Amino acid sequence: MPSQSLRSRSFQRQLLTLALLGALSSPAFADEGCYVWNGSSWVITAGNTNAGIESVTTSLPVNPVTDNNTTCHATSSAYGYFNNASGNYSSAFGYVSRAFGDYSNAFGSANWARGNYSNAIGGSNIANSDYASAIGYGNAINVGANNSSAMGYANTIFAANSSVFGYLNSTFAAGGNAFGYLNTVEGANASGMGYMNIAKGNNSTAVGYTNKATGLNSSALGYMGQALGENSLAVGTWYDRDGDGTVSVDVDTDGDDGADASSETALASGKSSVAVGAGVQATGTGSTAVGVWNQATGNNAVAMGNSNVASGEFGTAMGMGNTASNSASAAIGTNNNAIGNGSSAVGRLNYARATGSSAFGFNNQILTAATNASVFGNSSVAANIGSTAIGYMAVADRDYAISVGQSGGEHQIIHLADGTEDTDAVNLRQLRAVVAGAAVDLSPFAAAFGGGAAWAGGIFTPPSYMIQGTSYNNVGAALAAIDSWMTNNSNGVQYDDASHATATLDGANGTQVKNVADGVDAQDAVNKGQMDAGDAATLAAANAYADAGDAATLTAANTHADAGDAATLTESKTYTDTKTTQTLQSANAYTDSKFAAWNDSFTQFQQQTQNRLDQMDRRMVNMDRRIDQIGAMSGAMSAAALNTAGLPGRNRVGIGAGAQNGRTAVAISYQRLVAPNASVSIGSAISGSDSSVSAGAGFSW
Repeated sequence: MPSQSLRSRSFQRQLLTLALLGALSSPAFADEGCYVWNGSSWVITAGNTNAGIESVTTSLPVNPVTDNNTTCHATSSAYGYFNNASGNYSSAFGYVSRAFGDYSNAFGSANWARGNYSNAIGGSNIANSDYASAIGYGNAINVGANNSSAMGYANTIFAANSSVFGYLNSTFAAGGNAFGYLNTVEGANASGMGYMNIAKGNNSTAVGYTNKATGLNSSALGYMGQALGENSLAVGTWYDRDGDGTVSVDVDTDGDDGADASSETALASGKSSVAVGAGVQATGTGSTAVGVWNQATGNNAVAMGNSNVASGEFGTAMGMGNTASNSASAAIGTNNNAIGNGSSAVGRLNYARATGSSAFGFNNQILTAATNASVFGNSSVAANIGSTAIGYMAVADRDYAISVGQSGGEHQIIHLADGTEDTDAVNLRQLRAVVAGAAVDLSPFAAAFGGGAAWAGGIFTPPSYMIQGTSYNNVGAALAAIDSWMTNNSNGVQYDDASHATATLDGANGTQVKNVADGVDAQDAVNKGQMDAGDAATLAAANAYADAGDAATLTAANTHADAGDAATLTESKTYTDTKTTQTLQSANAYTDSKFAAWNDSFTQFQQQTQNRLDQMDRRMVNMDRRIDQIGAMSGAMSAAALNTAGLPGRNRVGIGAGAQNGRTAVAISYQRLVAPNASVSIGSAISGSDSSVSAGAGFSW
């Protein structure tokens, strides 16, 4: 509904017009004299009051000589009743009409044509300025409003070169135009058309129902549009967001802590801003809001669709329920949030919280600390600097890394073409070919491990060692098992020194050697059973001799046997340890060097591949953006031109919006008929950092 202030101002204008009409309606008397302009006001002189052509009537017996008409020049004419033709070549026809200016005409009832070449036709009209025309009833053209026209009922013009058509319209500045009902034009060269529109800014335009264009060069079109900023455009209708049936005045546009505009209409309060739709706000400089309940509050921000907010400078929010809250951020799709500086969120339910981050797809997240990170897919997360998560539920939790899965949920990269450059990624086929073509055959090294170890087709089959009933599949584990067994068997007999000449047993009261088999050879140990088995008589007779001999023999035998056993054991251990260590070290060194070389090559290959992919991606994105922007501008220019074709009037303004693949554009065109058969036009379209301008002229004969 219209505001109270607008209704009050309209009522005041009605009172002013009615007062003027009352003054004009007072009848004059016969031969009232000739009116002459003295430079500041009209004065009555005696003059030659019957010098021209006058009508005579006998229907009113006021004066038997004349019908009370007055002419002041031989070239003037007065016909009817109580008319006055004071100007040269002037004409007054009807009832109580006045033609004071040279070449002026007053036709009808109570009309005043005071300006030179002026016309007052109808009832109670006044044309106070040169070349002015007031036609209808109760129209008033004030002093100084030269070259103006007022047609209709109770219209008022206060400045030159103005035109008013309709009912209770007013213009207050030069070049103003008001058409319709209760329109107010206060700006120079401004226009108000429709019902209760206000065009306050110079060169402004308000067209439709209760629109307001207060900014310089601003335009408000449709239903209750508000173009408050310089060079702003508001086109749209009322969106009753709270459902109370009234327009809520809830926005402070001038910073005085008082609400002076509504968020439920199309509001363009920023300089060079554009608001098109229902309940849209473009409050930032150069901002654009198009659709329903969109807000572009940042400078150069764009909000298009439904319920989008672009509050960051150069921010873009397009679709449904998107938010671009930081500088150069973009949220496109449904319910996306681009929070970080220079971030992008495209798709649905994506959050790009970090500076320079990008989230594409569905329900993806980029954490605040993950600057310059990116996510592509579904329910994936980028948590670290420069990281990239691709696919379903991928987690990029390492700086400058690409992830296609997560810990415990790894995914494969398949159908990868063979790499061709140094930094290209390689596939398993290429790795197998490299291994198969290696100059060194690792089969001998695998055989040296024993235990069934093998090398075939680039694949190493590990060995299997059985130690004390347990199987071990690598050399290290097997050696550890041997060491453990030997450590646990440290109670064995040890040689006294490296010569292995003696072995002293450590028992405090001597040491028994049990379970000794019967000796066979001369140097074999003998057991007690062999000694007891001799002939008892021989034993008894030679007991003394045998005891001495046997003791010596036993001692010597024990000493020699122990020495031999110890030497054999030590030599065996040393040889085994040496050979095993040499074999293991050689194999490990070769394997490590090969895998290190492969790892370096693969890392370089991977980095070069990523760099080239990034470079190609940037070029393709830039190309797509430029193509889409050009297409959007073309569509906007076409829409602006089509909507002015065939419209009546000398001045035509067209507004168009275009979109292509997520890129949007806004265009405005102006056409003027400079002659009945000739016109000129100019138009401009803007899309992001791109813009275009067109101009043309047309003639017909």
